[in-house]
Amino acid sequence: MNENKASKKLPEMVKGKKRSWVKAHLYCCCKTNAFVAVKVTKGNVSDKDTTVIRGLMRKPSKLFDMKEFVADKAYAGRPVYRILEELHITPFIPFMRKSGGSPKGVQLWRTCYNEFYTNTEEFMKKYHKRSNIETANHMLKQKFGDHLRTRIFNENVNEVKMRVLCHNMCVLIQEIFERNIEVDFTSCVKKFNSVQK
Repeated sequence: MNENKASKKLPEMVKGKKRSWVKAHLYCCCKTNAFVAVKVTKGNVSDKDTTVIRGLMRKPSKLFDMKEFVADKAYAGRPVYRILEELHITPFIPFMRKSGGSPKGVQLWRTCYNEFYTNTEEFMKKYHKRSNIETANHMLKQKFGDHLRTRIFNENVNEVKMRVLCHNMCVLIQEIFERNIEVDFTSCVKKFNSVQK
């Protein structure tokens, strides 16, 4: 009887034998490998979930002059292209074999589809910048490991975000020393706060 009571008190993340996991949707800068946006969801949420993408794309586009979006085939869908079209961002996403050239209301789809098939070599040069996100992910896991120490979902979210923040601080320090940059943190905080309102 005591064992049953104890098992009921366990958080859902550790009940039973099945291991639960969370997914970090990460967008990073290709030049510095700093993460510009992160959203942590439960593991069953798709990478191309448009609500996740819409929220993630709007934040960095307010802080950075974002012109290009490089992603894998999981993002090759018209809803994603519609969001990018609204934000005036050029996507470099390879098309799946079954994809057609019909825009179905998204003109950017046709433009990128034609570019992908008529100028594939140049397209792929841009697309291969995607390896930077793999490098950034590797850097994150190398520093902090790939297992979370917390067990409850809200705590998982905070832990992942804290790891991303620490990674970005390391990247910032490296850039300051390598490029002899003087950072005015007061103006950075003011700009960030004005965007968040």
